[in-house]
Order: sequence, then structure tokens, then C-alpha cells
Amino acid sequence: MISGIPRYNIYKRCVKGPGNNYPGFRFINIILFSALFLLPKQTFTQNNSAIDSLKKVLSKSKEDTSKVFTLLQLGEQYETNQPDSSIFYYKLAGALSQQLKHSYGRLRYIADYSYILSIQGKFDESLALNLEGITIAEKLNDPIALGKTLNNTANTYLYNQQNELALDYYIKARPYIENSGNAYFKSVLYSNIATIYLNLEQYELSLEYCHKGEKLARSINDTLSLGPSLLNSANAYVRLRHYDSAATYFKEARQIAQLTKEYNLLTGILLGLAALNTKTGKVLENAPLLEEVIILARQNQDARTLGLAYEGWTAYYFTKRIMY
Repeated sequence: MISGIPRYNIYKRCVKGPGNNYPGFRFINIILFSALFLLPKQTFTQNNSAIDSLKKVLSKSKEDTSKVFTLLQLGEQYETNQPDSSIFYYKLAGALSQQLKHSYGRLRYIADYSYILSIQGKFDESLALNLEGITIAEKLNDPIALGKTLNNTANTYLYNQQNELALDYYIKARPYIENSGNAYFKSVLYSNIATIYLNLEQYELSLEYCHKGEKLARSINDTLSLGPSLLNSANAYVRLRHYDSAATYFKEARQIAQLTKEYNLLTGILLGLAALNTKTGKVLENAPLLEEVIILARQNQDARTLGLAYEGWTAYYFTKRIMY
């Protein structure tokens, strides 16, 4: 059965640490489809000219902190289409940041590489890195960094379907994020909390947090944080059998996904639309949706999303066999 929900991943938004960029949050978008969860984050369309430029910079770089961020940027460029290359550069960045005792570089590495590990189903490794991130942020005495690392750790627990632990870490992150006064950060956190309540079948409470996140995202005209809130709302409405409302939210979310080309948001919407079709007796309209998910999941080596799509195909062929 298709059930429910965006890593949205971290969507990596950067704020300034002491002279260096520091990563933002990961969104979680539940793709209610068998109670499995995606860990989405902002992904990047591969840009060959950017890759060439970064490699030129890298070839001239000294073994310093700027090289750490060049390596991370290269990893991000490869993330969507060549995950193995992405991992290669992330590991180099992680090793160099460790060697240089560069805490903010290490935190950014953890945010990037733990996402890949979660996508590959390596939850123990992902969790170990995120817990390391919490320790680093505590030593830095940086409340915003701590709020982010707590949020990212919660995402790993949620991705591994450990909902109570995930909620615990989101609650720990909440005061740090709310005290930051940053609307984007708060929108991300509320969207993630909405995901938890959706999975716990507390749909009205999920919608409450969805709408909080949506309001904040619209207030700053931020499509990256708006998309997951809309997707979460759509899936909650599906579960509440408010199908017209669900369709409206899916439509706007899909427009955003087509604009941003964000992988996890797009696959979440496609699977969510398949859930809506299934609920409304239109299973045979799911074929193009599932085909697109499979193509995207294979490109990203995302075994979990691929499994969700195959479950959808099972329902599709079962229905087709009965009807014909």
C-alpha cells in the first residue's frame, strides 16, 4: 500500500561560521509508500563548467582550509549523477579537515557525507558521523551549529524509522533554531517535525506544523523550504481523505520541484501522486510516475526510493491483472 511522504535534505544552506561556510539543514520528506522514508537535501544539477573551474582551483590549492571547501563543492557537483565521485571528494575533505583540526570544515563534511550514507542505507555510519557533529558543535559553543547538527541527527533516526528518537532530537534542536530568529531554519525544522507526526498518524498535528513551515517559507519567498511543506501537507491530506486539497498542494509542490530540480522533492511528489491515484482508484495512471522515479533513483543510487517505486509497480500490475 502506498502511504506517505523533503532533505529535503539537507538542503544545505550556508551561514557564516568563524570565517568559513557552515552547512544548513536536511529536510525530511516522507514518501508515504510502505512507511519508508527518504532523507532529502538540496541536490545540485551537475555543471561541467563548474567542475572544471573547481578542479583548476584544486590543482593550485595548498593543504589549507580553503581546499577543504573546494573538495566539498566538487563533491556536491557530482552528487546527483555520480555518487561514487562525490564520495571520493567528500572523504578527501573529511580527512583534510581532520588533519587541519578544522571544525567547521569537519561539520560540513559530516553533513554532506552522512547524507550519502543514509541514501545507501548505511545508517550506523551516518549516525556515528552526526553524533560526532553534535560533539564538535558543543565544543565550539555555537548554538546555531548545534541546532543544525541535532536536526541532522534526527533526520538519520527518522530515515531509519526510529521515530521516537527522531522526535526527541528535533525537540532538542527546536530552542536553538527558534532562538536564531532565522525564518528559513525554522521552516525547515517545522517541516521535519511535521514528517514525524505524519508517520505517527497524527495528521492534524502534522498539518499544523506544515502550515507553520509554509507560512515562514512564503514570508521569505523561499521555494526550497516551501516545497517540502507543501509536499507534507499534500500527503497529510491524502491520509485524511481530503483528496481535492491534496491535489492542490501536490500541484504547487510539483511546480517548485520542476523549477528547482531538487531530486528528493521531485521523487517525493511523484510517489505522493501515485499514493493519491491509488486512493482514488486511478492506479493505472501511475506508470509514468513510477518510471520517472526509477530513472531518478538509479541515477542517484538510491536503493530505498527504488524499492518504493517497485512496490508501486506491484500494485499497478496487480490492479491491471484484475481489470484485464
